[in-house]
Amino acid sequence: MTRYLISAVVVGALAVSAQANDAKVVPSKVAAPVPERFAAESTDEVPDFQRHVVPLFGKLGCSGRACHGSFQGRGGFRLSLFGYDFKFDHDALLKAADGEGPRANVSKPTKSLMLEKPTETVPHEGGLRMKVGSWQYRLLRSWITAGAPAVSKDAARLVKLEITPAELVIGAKGEKIQLKAVAVWSDGTREDVTPLTRFKSNDDLVADVSSGGLLTSGQPGDTHVVAFYDNGVVPVPVVRPVSDKVGKKYPKVEMPTEIDRLVVDKLRKLGIVPSDLSTDAEFLRRVSLDLVGTLPTVPEITSFLENTDPEKRTKKVEELLARPAYAAWWATRLSDFTGNNDDALNNVTPQKTRRASQDWYDWLQDRVTKNVPYDKLVEGLVMATSRNPGESFKQFSKTMSGVYREEGPQTFIDRQGMSHYWARRTFRQPQERAIGFAYTFLGIRIQCAQCHKHPFDQWTKDDFAQFQGFFTGVNFGTNPKTRTEYNELMAALNLGDKKGGQARKAVGAALLEGKTVPFQEVYVISPKQASSKNKKKNKNAGGKAARQIRQQLAKQQQRLKELKANNGKPAQI
Repeated sequence: MTRYLISAVVVGALAVSAQANDAKVVPSKVAAPVPERFAAESTDEVPDFQRHVVPLFGKLGCSGRACHGSFQGRGGFRLSLFGYDFKFDHDALLKAADGEGPRANVSKPTKSLMLEKPTETVPHEGGLRMKVGSWQYRLLRSWITAGAPAVSKDAARLVKLEITPAELVIGAKGEKIQLKAVAVWSDGTREDVTPLTRFKSNDDLVADVSSGGLLTSGQPGDTHVVAFYDNGVVPVPVVRPVSDKVGKKYPKVEMPTEIDRLVVDKLRKLGIVPSDLSTDAEFLRRVSLDLVGTLPTVPEITSFLENTDPEKRTKKVEELLARPAYAAWWATRLSDFTGNNDDALNNVTPQKTRRASQDWYDWLQDRVTKNVPYDKLVEGLVMATSRNPGESFKQFSKTMSGVYREEGPQTFIDRQGMSHYWARRTFRQPQERAIGFAYTFLGIRIQCAQCHKHPFDQWTKDDFAQFQGFFTGVNFGTNPKTRTEYNELMAALNLGDKKGGQARKAVGAALLEGKTVPFQEVYVISPKQASSKNKKKNKNAGGKAARQIRQQLAKQQQRLKELKANNGKPAQI
């Protein structure tokens, strides 16, 4: 997540101004917060649905999980969770619900349910959320009175959410600091949105934060206060030192590398002094477990401890990196990271006696042994297709047939890419790939954004859909461009009328007999082809679902007939 370094500022409590209409949103000027602009009974400002109305719903708790943001909604009314879908929310507010009329009544604004229910003018299961005449009430009423305008197609987007102070190092318990949130939009406008921003502390014992962003320090420790507004999610580090060893009292610590400097910078804020340099025995144990996954032997320990060479630690690292155990251990780790799983690779190859997971492991071990740079190793996974550049389908099938019979000079590790990464049966849908790829290579979990805006990050449902689009063109199976060649190789095997599992067994047997068999492959199609294929797939899925519903309905109707024939009593068994 992009972080913006902002000078620390302590902001006082927000003052309510009588001249609310003078604080309009204009470029390069930070507009006053909405409590000031809607303090007066009447105002000519029209609130923005995206900037003001939707965030206010989130602030009041209306679009949360426990209220109308749940998937089933509440009281016959549903909003998108955390307000991620502006069109859905706008449509929901303007349509009638359960015979009660629309939530936003543009002909009679004060009779709108979105005003009457949260003020408990009419019964409301969610209780009192705001008072009649409050700035929240006036803001929503002004929006309805203006015709409840939706978000326009060319509406400005949130560029960043600035939170000040950007970082807090607090010295005493009970210290209070007001956080300020400023939204920066693509049209150049800037607005103080503190009253519309949700604040959450990751550890209330270290830092408690009110709904208005007033932070109160607690016990020593390290946490974050997270600010949420629109699609902006900004963590604010909060540190209360655990000792008095801070500032000038902090001892001088050696920082030979940039990583050491960054770690010590954080420890200095916390008042934690790093441990002394590890002993030779501790070093040998740790470095052995890290690099080769095993403890050192007794003779190895004795030799290392008796060695007086000042460079022995550096030399030991180089020695461990050169061992076959290093490549074996890290091939195992990388297999885990990238999803190498034997169950997920079932039927990826026609040879049942040789596991595709072993090919994956061997391919990784070869590249770790050769010290292939990590960017190139990842490229071999991410950009993999089954065929090497310039290789025809028949050449590919002939080569792979030899590989799986273990004939000839080629082995699977000679393949340019690790195509099994894309061939897994649990990794063939675009949404599965988007989630798995983000976790493995980006270090983030985005599955929440598949259904709604991520609750603790900046990813929206639209972001997920667009990211998912990267993976729609990757396929595993029979390439339509080489289907003729595939069918020719299958015909040459003389399988007769065998199908399904019988055909797969027969192909595997033919492979062991020395014949060239066709292999399914990972291939890439154009975005246009992928879109057409997905539409067809969705249509087929819809037809299948409709058939299942009709079948269930027919069973229910048959069951009703049986009950009627038995005077409403179940048949005796």
